[in-house]
Amino acid sequence: MARARPLLVAALVFAAGASAGADAPEHPIREFDDRREGILEQRTIVPGEKISLYAAFIENAEAEPADETSPFQVAFWMADSASANVLVRDFATLYQMEPLQKEFLPGLWQFSWPPDIASQYEIELADLSPLALHMPRVQRTVYPALVFRERPVITELRYVFSLVPRVPVTLLDWDFRESESAETVHSGTLRGIPADRPFEVTWTPKNEDGEPAPAGIYDFFVRTSFQPQPGTPARKVVAKYRFHHVPEFLESLGLSE
Repeated sequence: MARARPLLVAALVFAAGASAGADAPEHPIREFDDRREGILEQRTIVPGEKISLYAAFIENAEAEPADETSPFQVAFWMADSASANVLVRDFATLYQMEPLQKEFLPGLWQFSWPPDIASQYEIELADLSPLALHMPRVQRTVYPALVFRERPVITELRYVFSLVPRVPVTLLDWDFRESESAETVHSGTLRGIPADRPFEVTWTPKNEDGEPAPAGIYDFFVRTSFQPQPGTPARKVVAKYRFHHVPEFLESLGLSE
């Protein structure tokens, strides 16, 4: 399989003194040569969706680097050629970085960008949540991404899916299934999830017997019951996201479990 490995780096310096939460952000989102980056003035809401996938990533235990000028990096693996929207965001400050590239070949993709804007708003590595998503009409496919700066630390491969409900959720069932067989490999239930706050579902790629899950295509199902308005029945919504479990992704970055 061919592997494309572009590296996008820009050297940009911004004046100090920005403060998060201002009515007019000092660094509103704007377009650079390779990306859009900045602070959104308001949180964007997808019409018609009561729960949305905010991030899907591989857990990283890397500490903040001593060199605060080292670039941020995001990497993900494409099993097939596809179009995808790639975002790296911080929920609290409405910070967003979006590479302009939308079409990708199979293999490892890695982007780098300067930390200047994020530093102005005191956004740390642990605050950043990546999402690489291909969303045609029929099937939403996620490419779990890794955000790092200098030395990613993967103690155990864990996928983290972060979702945000627009209204309170009374009950949420989720499960991971092997796509071809539809066999459930991991499942769980959450209750009493508040609105407009991210929550996380994690999967260490093992089956319910604790054995490593084989590389391949998996489906993440989310079934939600939303808190009803007075006099109305509870509404239920089912969401499905497909993703590739590719252990060799870490090896391609020079990492191992």
